[in-house]
Amino acid sequence: MENPSITLEFPYNVAMSLFAPKNVKSTDAQFQSFMRFKNEFDPVADRLVECMHRDGKAVWEMFNHALEHGIDIVVNPPSELVEFFREVDRVPYWLDYTRLDSATDLIAMVGDEALPIFIAGLALSYVAPDANEVLIRSGDLHKKAGKRAVETLAWYNEVTAPGGLARFGAGLKACVRIRLIHAHMRRAMNGREDWNRTLLGNPIHQCIYVATIIPFSLASSLGALALGHVDVLSSKKRGDIVHLWRYIGYLVDVHPELQPADESDLWRLVWLQMHDAYKMDHITPMLGGALFGALPEILGKDESTFSGMVTLKIKRSYYGNLARIILGNRLADALSFPKYSIGIVMIAASFLKNASVNLVAKLVPGGQESVRRRQMRRRKIIMSSIIDRTNADLSFVR
Repeated sequence: MENPSITLEFPYNVAMSLFAPKNVKSTDAQFQSFMRFKNEFDPVADRLVECMHRDGKAVWEMFNHALEHGIDIVVNPPSELVEFFREVDRVPYWLDYTRLDSATDLIAMVGDEALPIFIAGLALSYVAPDANEVLIRSGDLHKKAGKRAVETLAWYNEVTAPGGLARFGAGLKACVRIRLIHAHMRRAMNGREDWNRTLLGNPIHQCIYVATIIPFSLASSLGALALGHVDVLSSKKRGDIVHLWRYIGYLVDVHPELQPADESDLWRLVWLQMHDAYKMDHITPMLGGALFGALPEILGKDESTFSGMVTLKIKRSYYGNLARIILGNRLADALSFPKYSIGIVMIAASFLKNASVNLVAKLVPGGQESVRRRQMRRRKIIMSSIIDRTNADLSFVR
């Protein structure tokens, strides 16, 4: 098979030459094997959703109780709920908590700059037409764009926080809720008259699961590097980030064959996705435009004031230019993101500042831990402010 043309463009040509294995290309047989996952879903979650629709609110209450305290204390749970939580409680043999800690510590060093990195990662998931067809049917594209982004940002914040993926950690519980919501959405799409299976295929299949997990894994590394967190140049650190996202994929029920075991696996999946999933459609600029249009709501800036207008102009340039570095010109253009402007100078300044701070922190005893705590405090304050301002629904019941 030929390389997807986008892999020959910046930043993928540079990133793949530095980090990807030389034999990243797939054979026809491997590609066909990958494509079969368009007919694979999450039968355990699907059965639980059918149970919830059949038996009503009581099962939702049992679900929330089991999520917070464990399935064993739930009285007379239905078999579908027991089956689901037996999977939730199962810990894969390959999980290495030390590597999770390493990855979350590195992401913690990024602090509140994780927000523009997240925006780029979320935007990358908008160039997958199979996923877009579901999003466009969720309604109120522009009205809900900010809240939808903040809810996903809160999930990203929780799964990448130190300790977040412990059994009763906020990140793990958020992953379990997301897994169930995917099943609810799949059921809803299957019941819609405007979901033409002949034209659109199956809704929310396993290839979509991968297409929405990969962007955050890639953006975490490429964005951190672009902003001067040079520890990402370490293959071990990048491998730890992949390990983190492998476990996140496991928790939302990405099929075991689609969970990247290491960085080489990740790049092979990226190559396959660029061949199949990442193909911009007419919905891509609508979603990208709605996301960028929601920045005033997300950031809490009032465009009607002069200071708010100037601040937003600077922020849009910074966020848009960082996304362009991470995604490349072709995808950024398809998403209607801003062209390179003054933001590129600010990104260069961030690179120099962060690289210098991280270097000094390594030389000073306890320096890295001090920087990490400060960055986490800033990130927590900003996240709390964003969530309160947008009234985001972190239970995902909506």
